[in-house]
Amino acid sequence: MGLERIYKDQLLDHYHNPRNYGSIEDPNFSAEIISPSCGDSIHISGTVESGVITDIAFHGEGSILSQATASLLTEQVKGMSIGHVQQLDESYIKDLVGIEIGPNRMQTAALPLHVLHKGIAEYVGSSRYSPSDS
Repeated sequence: MGLERIYKDQLLDHYHNPRNYGSIEDPNFSAEIISPSCGDSIHISGTVESGVITDIAFHGEGSILSQATASLLTEQVKGMSIGHVQQLDESYIKDLVGIEIGPNRMQTAALPLHVLHKGIAEYVGSSRYSPSDS
């Protein structure tokens, strides 16, 4: 079995059995984006303690790629500092997904990261957080 097949199987598994699916009661951050190009939607919420994401959840609708990437991403960022999460970019998503995808599909795959960045940015801008916390 080739490496790309393994990654495709992993994406299908995360799509059919999403990790961290749902919502967080009383989250520190929350954001949603509906992609105008593909119609996929992702909502991410989470809690932060001492500058670290301690719990995170997502829900949404759309393609295997956006939903599976949301599941993979939420698994990876739980326990990360918000400063580290803010530095993640599309190359991180490309590595996380593990298959070659074109620019249009990259927009879909990166949707969960953009939602997460939006939620963190709003959290960082709120009075509940000081940059010295991360």
